Amino acid sequence: MQTLIVCEGCSRHVLSHEAGCPFCGAAVAAQSPVCGADPSAARGLSRGKAALMAAVTVAASLSMAACYGGPPRPPAYNPADAATQAPANPAPGNGTP
Repeated sequence: MQTLIVCEGCSRHVLSHEAGCPFCGAAVAAQSPVCGADPSAARGLSRGKAALMAAVTVAASLSMAACYGGPPRPPAYNPADAATQAPANPAPGNGTP
C-alpha cells in the first residue's frame, strides 16, 4: 500500500517515496503519513460486526412488516352474487335497452 504525505509547498498529497513534489517541485521531507494511519492495520468490519449488522437489518425489516401489515385483502368473489346483481349505472351505448 502506498502512503501519502502532504507537500509543504502546495498542500497536495504526494507519495512518501517521492523526492520532490510533482505539482510544485518542492522538496518532500520525510513525514508521518496523513492522518497518522498505520497502513498495516486491518480495515473493514469483522465477521461478528457484519453478522450483527445483518441481524439488526433483518429484525428492523420484520418489525416494519409486522407494523405495516400487508395490503388489504379484496372481498371474496362469489360468481352467484355477480350474476344476480345488475350494474348500478350501466354505461350508455353498451347495447342495453
